[in-house]
Amino acid sequence: MKQRMICALLLIGFFAPGALARNRGSSPADVEFKKHPMYFLRDQISALSDQLKALKAQIAALSGSLSQLSQTLADLEAKQAKLQSTMSDQSQRLEDMQNSVSQLQVNQLQNSTTMTQQLTSMRSEEEGSFKSLSDAMAALQSQNAGQSSAAASRRPQRYAANPAPETPAPAASASSNPAPSTPVGVTRGYVTAPQTWAKGDLLTINLGSSAGLRPGSRLDLYDSTDTNLTKAIGLLEVTDVIDADNCHAKVIKLSADAQPQFSDIVRPR
Repeated sequence: MKQRMICALLLIGFFAPGALARNRGSSPADVEFKKHPMYFLRDQISALSDQLKALKAQIAALSGSLSQLSQTLADLEAKQAKLQSTMSDQSQRLEDMQNSVSQLQVNQLQNSTTMTQQLTSMRSEEEGSFKSLSDAMAALQSQNAGQSSAAASRRPQRYAANPAPETPAPAASASSNPAPSTPVGVTRGYVTAPQTWAKGDLLTINLGSSAGLRPGSRLDLYDSTDTNLTKAIGLLEVTDVIDADNCHAKVIKLSADAQPQFSDIVRPR
């Protein structure tokens, strides 16, 4: 290709002066050519050679630029291919994430439905258990109330025939444990609840405001078999008065191995 271009340029340079001379008539170049044809041709060939060298340099520069452009184009194509691959991977990941989110939403909805059903079932079971417990507590309270009434009605009849003289408390005990005065006309009462006492439990006594009791009043505790009230096994203190005939009391002290029992006897101090 380069050789063809060089030959074409030589032909153009060789025939161009003659063509111009025919069109314009004789020129200084024609005159010079006629005088010294060899020198003229040498100069023309030298000029053409310089032009060819310049053209070669330009062609070389263009070839270098073309090579750089080709390399740049190849790099761009490689980057484009890499970008397309990256975009394809990102699209696949995005699709996978969307599928995962959709699956999570479905699972969350299912879990929410399941939890709602379980909570509803648990609430129903709890309500049923609470109702059963309430019924059992009501029945137990009714039974305790019946037993308390029966005990209250039996105890006075049982001990009415042998009334025990009221034993005054020792002076030392009275001075060390000051308490409210003894209610007038009341000698004894009974523990009506609980059936089985545990440490810290309150006792229910069938004496109340009608017996002159108030929070802070103290009562001596006797075993149910000690009908003559000979030896107190403990000391109680009224915490609150329920009504005219009932109150709650806490245990202040107990004798060794003693424990309050249902139907034990109490006497206000």
